[in-house]
Amino acid sequence: MAPAPDWDAIRAAYAAGELAVERLCALHGIGTTRFYQRRKQEGWPHRRPDLAAARERQTLAARAARAARATPAANGAAADGPPPTRRRPVSGAALGRRLQAQVLAAIERLERAGAAADASATPATAADRERDARTLTALVRLMEQAKALGGQRRGGNRQQDDHDLDIDALDAALARHLQSLRRRGAD
Repeated sequence: MAPAPDWDAIRAAYAAGELAVERLCALHGIGTTRFYQRRKQEGWPHRRPDLAAARERQTLAARAARAARATPAANGAAADGPPPTRRRPVSGAALGRRLQAQVLAAIERLERAGAAADASATPATAADRERDARTLTALVRLMEQAKALGGQRRGGNRQQDDHDLDIDALDAALARHLQSLRRRGAD
């Protein structure tokens, strides 16, 4: 068992300020956490009181800022209402393009995972196939909702729907992926 540290010597060396705290701790065989706990517990003065005061001011300012953000009135909202939103509204076309990109990216991830499973010696587990099927189901539902919203937004103008959100391309990509899952399930 290691001998107990000589805290009087450690405190004297710390007060002298000739060694960095890390070096002081290494020389006496203690960790910095233990050193700082002891310093706080016994109330040793900081080597640089100006830094300690600045750190305390920073802490108090950070706490005040967090409290101000948590208070609804500080955000310019009435205490009974939600805080104001600062986001610009997104156009339907932009939202459709983002949705399409996300759905296609998810399909590509599933296809890469399927290809990796096909290339490996271990077949995909039933849980993996189930997870893929659930993901695809969610994507299909999302596409159906996007299609319905697109029709409502433009009064069913099919030509403009094709321009903004290519649902047919998404349908085709999902169909290809479902086909590959069926083939993998049959193997």
